[in-house]
This record gives sequence, structure tokens and C-alpha cells, in this order.
Amino acid sequence: MKCVNKSVTLGLITNVIFAVMKTLIGIYGRSQALIADGINSTSDVAYYLAVSIFMKKSNKPADKEHPYGHKQLDNIAAIVVGAFIITTGATIFWNAITTVYEIFSGSYQESSKPLFPLIVAGITIITKMFLYLDAKSTYGKSKNPTIRALMNDHINDLMASIAVLVSLVITMINSGLSWVDPIASCLVAGFILKTGFEIIIDSSNELMDSIPDNDFARQIEKIILNHSNVFGITHIGAHKYGPTYVINITIEVEPSLSIAQGDIICDKIENDLLSKFEESVKKVNIHFHPPKENKTSL
Repeated sequence: MKCVNKSVTLGLITNVIFAVMKTLIGIYGRSQALIADGINSTSDVAYYLAVSIFMKKSNKPADKEHPYGHKQLDNIAAIVVGAFIITTGATIFWNAITTVYEIFSGSYQESSKPLFPLIVAGITIITKMFLYLDAKSTYGKSKNPTIRALMNDHINDLMASIAVLVSLVITMINSGLSWVDPIASCLVAGFILKTGFEIIIDSSNELMDSIPDNDFARQIEKIILNHSNVFGITHIGAHKYGPTYVINITIEVEPSLSIAQGDIICDKIENDLLSKFEESVKKVNIHFHPPKENKTSL
């Protein structure tokens, strides 16, 4: 979708600018927090490039080797984002711990020009809020897992920049509170790490064909069992392909039914499921056999 590509491209361009600006001004203003935020933006650039590549490939049509298309690459891209978020959180946490050590060992050099880092932090907060709202709108339209991951990352960047801004203001008011800067970075790092792990876990569940939730499974069971010739359900499975599912079902039917009659039952169940879940289910595959006690060995 065009809106998905727009959100990714907008995020990439913005983070390239921020990566350069935060790092250079952080070094110039001797702000450890802003330098750490610059590292955050630099990692954002790396994974936005990776996401762009994955998303371009995920839009390729189905082929012989991939009959359901390439939409699973969206979840792989989300895992890449999660991995970079975790790396970023770990880097910020390490830099903060190092700064705390420097403060208490007496080797820390405080920022002599805090105004420039303060301005950059303010610009970042406003921009990231805009990018978050844009990604949220795009996710509402596309339900793309990569955009959901990028949306979470914008929140991380927003929180990191707020921490930088607050710490800079506090140290400007009272230079004796220089330890507030790295402590704030530690808290933000913890939040970033939590979000990264959540993204990886959610996307991994989708790659492992998990049923989205118990309510979804119960609704499927209810629709199937509404058909009088269905004795039971042997299996319900779901494959995630982008924002939609392919449902695989095995049912038990009256053993005296012909293949044609069994096929009619399967068609009715398929139509009922596609009507009920027209936005979330792409395809339904149904296999039928007699109840286990009536099956004979060949």
C-alpha cells in the first residue's frame, strides 16, 4: 500500500537527519544523553533500510514457490525492527551506566553549551509525535505488523527525547544534579528493551501459525458445528499472511455421506467463515473424514 511505503520513507528521511544532527550537537554540547539518542537514531536508519527492503519484497505477487504470496516478510521485518530496538536499548543503558561511573569517579565533563541539545530535543519530540500519529493512522488502514513495530519505535524515540529534554532542563537549573541525565537514560532504556522484546514475541507468534485469540477460535467452532452433518472438529489451524489468515480445518462427518455431499458441506462452511471474517480471513481449507471410531484401515 502507498500509505505504508510513505510512512517508512518519511521515517527513514527523518531519522537520517536526526542521526547526524543529534550526534554532532551532542558531541559539541557534551551531552551524553543526546549522543545516546543520536545512536538511537543511527540504529533507526539501519533498520529502516532493512524494513524498506523486506517490504518491497513482501509486495511481490504469489508464485510457484510461494502460493500464498510473500506477506510473511512483513512479520520478519517487524522482528528485525524489534532486534534493532533491543540493541538500541542495550546501547543507551550501557552509555548511561558509563556516565554514572564517570560522574562519581570525577572524570565526567558537563555540558557547557546545553542550549543547542535542548533545542534539538524539543524538535525531536514534536517531529516524533507527528511520525507516531502518521504511523498510527497507517496501521489503522493496513494492519501491517511492520508499521505497528515502527509505531512503537516512534513512541520509544519520543520517550527518549523527553528524558533528554527533562534531564537537560534539570542540569541547567542545578548543575549539581548531573546524575539525573544518565538515570533518565537508564529508565528509557528499560522501556525500549521491553518494547523490543514484545515486538519480537508478537511477530514470532504470527510466524508460528498461532490462532490470534481464543474468541476467534470459538467463533470458528460455533460456525462449523452449526452444520448438522458435522459430528466434530479434529483440527483448526491458522497461517498468518500479512494482515489476513488462511484457516485450515479438519472435520468429522457422517460416514455414509458421498464425497460430493461432503464437498457441499465444506463449501457451506467456507462461505459462512468468509462472510463472518471477510476482513481477516483470506482463504479456508477444509478436509473431512468420518469419525475416528468409524474409520477403517486400508
